[in-house]
Amino acid sequence: MIPHANNSDKNFIGAWYNKYSADICNDIILKYKRTPQTLKHDYTQSELGNTRLNCKDIKSEDVIAIITGIIKPALESYFNLYPASTEVYPFDLLTTSLRIDHWAPGKGNNSWYHEKDGSLFHENKHLAFTLFLNDVSVEGEEEFLHQEVSFKPKAGLIVIWPTAWTHSHRTLIAPKEDKYTLSGYVTFEEKK
Repeated sequence: MIPHANNSDKNFIGAWYNKYSADICNDIILKYKRTPQTLKHDYTQSELGNTRLNCKDIKSEDVIAIITGIIKPALESYFNLYPASTEVYPFDLLTTSLRIDHWAPGKGNNSWYHEKDGSLFHENKHLAFTLFLNDVSVEGEEEFLHQEVSFKPKAGLIVIWPTAWTHSHRTLIAPKEDKYTLSGYVTFEEKK
């Protein structure tokens, strides 16, 4: 894992690039494109403007490859950068939260948000992450409000951050290109 230039021991955002993951990212996009439309959640008419596929609808061996090949090494790097993030109630990667999002050119939502909104659905979320599945050359960054830092989409770049209001963020629209991401959460739940 290659650390991103924006990594800092002060902002609690970690980003790493795995140069070997470009092929995995391409495979994920192909699996998304081959998945029947009926399994995808269509938000194109909402403010989100995207389509989403929950990874539980993909074959389990593909999800395991994503987790072991990309996500777990990045989380280990995050925990090494921010060891205090492990000194909390027991937690684990919530694999049912993994999802692939696709935004068509010019689609998306530039509104600021954070994952801990007070609802029961979000109360157990500890960390969020996004893996960029393709390169986007014009805009499309993941931008963090209070840290004043952004990350350009590059296939194989994974960004990890806390879910609280301190890490309000937004996904800038890519005006001329498709954008694909894989996202999920690390949640406070007992390990099995």
